[in-house]
Amino acid sequence: MSYIRRLSFLFLMPLLLKAQSPYYSDMGLLLGVSNYLGDIGGLQKAAQPFLYDLKLAKTKWATGFYFKTLVAKSKDKQGRRTNAYSQGVQSLWFRTNFQYLRIEGDDKLSTNPGRMYRNLNFRNDIYSLETVFDYYFYTSKKFGSNQLSCIFSPYLFSGMGLYYHNPKAYYKGAYIDLQPLKTEGVAYSNAGLSIPLGIGLQFIFKPTRSKATHKLGIEFNWRYTFTDYLDDISSKWINPQNQWSATSIALSNRTPELGDGVDPGFAKNYGWQDDGMGNNVNKAPRGDPNDKDSYLTLNLTYTYSKGRNTSVIPGLSRPLNKLMEKIGSKRKAKSNLIRSNRVSGGFFKKLWPL
Repeated sequence: MSYIRRLSFLFLMPLLLKAQSPYYSDMGLLLGVSNYLGDIGGLQKAAQPFLYDLKLAKTKWATGFYFKTLVAKSKDKQGRRTNAYSQGVQSLWFRTNFQYLRIEGDDKLSTNPGRMYRNLNFRNDIYSLETVFDYYFYTSKKFGSNQLSCIFSPYLFSGMGLYYHNPKAYYKGAYIDLQPLKTEGVAYSNAGLSIPLGIGLQFIFKPTRSKATHKLGIEFNWRYTFTDYLDDISSKWINPQNQWSATSIALSNRTPELGDGVDPGFAKNYGWQDDGMGNNVNKAPRGDPNDKDSYLTLNLTYTYSKGRNTSVIPGLSRPLNKLMEKIGSKRKAKSNLIRSNRVSGGFFKKLWPL
């Protein structure tokens, strides 16, 4: 339980910092596309490294939102302490992402006979919660018109994440949950840890006569996982003579569904082939257990910030917007009081003037 509490605190830290920090904090939306890298790929060879093994036809949707707050920033090019969006300033932000996405794969789309005749498919809806550090390593000079100024800032990010997934297969006109069926005889977990790693570019637009700021961006996020079962495919075939359900057996080896369309030279590579003594003479694996699955997203990001300290998402209820603005004004007043005390010699000097 203490382990869960510590993880919860880590993932909720940006929200706590947002409530307490007198500096910059943001809430934003994520909308984009997703794909995955695993045992079902789309190219002619059996396996290719990283993005070379993507099947673009199986690109799906991704959506979510995020909270982030400023942790640290450098001085500008002139050595002055200024805001995080000044030219030459580098900044570090702490962010929490909530994302809901879908990944898919289908051997039928492959031109590799080894994968095509295996005839496996899956669909997986993933819920992810991630905390990352965003490092903005460059801030551009302002450009634009008299009515609207703009700057851009590229950034790198990495951190850790939690995800929940539930792979399914399309079978007899419906999607069937695969994890309870143990199609490889393995009881793997629906939850796991991931390591997000990526790069992004943010544009910050500010109308000259307005306190509002619009932030538009694009980011690529790749998540390495410690499981090989995002697609329910990893290593071995199950023995149909053991105590498995008919559905488990059917979804473990789907080559028989192709009937006479399977090349005899490949047919012997699929499923359990008993030697009469309970041993599998088929040495061909169902998947590659040494290559863990990963998934990735390409997102557009949007944030509408009203003033320096408060950020709101269009569509939120009016009471919540007012509450956020009230919190921001109180933090600003408190920051001004602290600043005035420093200038005048401090709080105690006001109480006991010399």
